[in-house]
Amino acid sequence: MAEDRELSLREQKDLWQSFTAHEGWKMLVEVIRSQVDNRKGLIFAPLEGHDKVFAQEYLKGEAAFGELILTLPTTMLEQVQVELDQLKQSNSTEGEK
Repeated sequence: MAEDRELSLREQKDLWQSFTAHEGWKMLVEVIRSQVDNRKGLIFAPLEGHDKVFAQEYLKGEAAFGELILTLPTTMLEQVQVELDQLKQSNSTEGEK
């Protein structure tokens, strides 16, 4: 059972690593960064009236979502590595018993 979980985690790690190494991901990162930067420029521009507050909040949400997408692969890789480390530690502890 533990071997199956470790294999699954290693496969997930390999998939995330190959995903982030893919040229398509690198192109998408450029597009998303450009979009986020554009929205940040609009977010920090002075408002022309109180009626623009909701539009500005919408832009903030779009920018935050873009930032989330950019950090997601790294976060997932870190999580998988934590789980692999925990599994390894658990296996070594069980081996000592």
